[in-house]
Amino acid sequence: MSYIVATEKLTKAYGSRLVVQDLDLRIPEGCVYGFLGPNGSGKSTTMKMLLSLIRPTAGEAHIMGRPMNRETRRELLPRIGSLIESPPGYAHLSGAENMRITQRLLGISNEQVEFAVRTVRMENQMNKKVREFSLGMKQRLGIAMALARQPKLLILDEPSQDPGGIRDWCLKPIEVGLAA
Repeated sequence: MSYIVATEKLTKAYGSRLVVQDLDLRIPEGCVYGFLGPNGSGKSTTMKMLLSLIRPTAGEAHIMGRPMNRETRRELLPRIGSLIESPPGYAHLSGAENMRITQRLLGISNEQVEFAVRTVRMENQMNKKVREFSLGMKQRLGIAMALARQPKLLILDEPSQDPGGIRDWCLKPIEVGLAA
């Protein structure tokens, strides 16, 4: 079986405080996987280690069959979409302007941007300033930014600020047409 994410004894400690301990995780390609747990249980820390945003104290993470570390992250990150912590976006710009910035930074096509916006059902909101967005709409914009490059892996930290919206589009991952 091919795993999109695999960890072996992944551990993170801050001083004497153990945040993630010996996590062995196997996520097959094509699966939707979620972390459930109370605040402070290591969910966000695990996602940050998977993205090489923070270094594990011990253990390792493999993404798409490759170790995720400083040497490989430039190769792996372009194939990963992520939304960690607060939604991105410049509040004084419209949703469309924010997506154009994302488009330029990632070197992606108009079709990819339109696909991402349609996927999160924001096409009728893109001319509004981000400061006028609800928190759920900001989350959707952030998810659209993460989806725009059509990643092989999508990592979302707390995407449930808009439960109705998430229910509408997240439960149909096969139908959105992400590149393999």
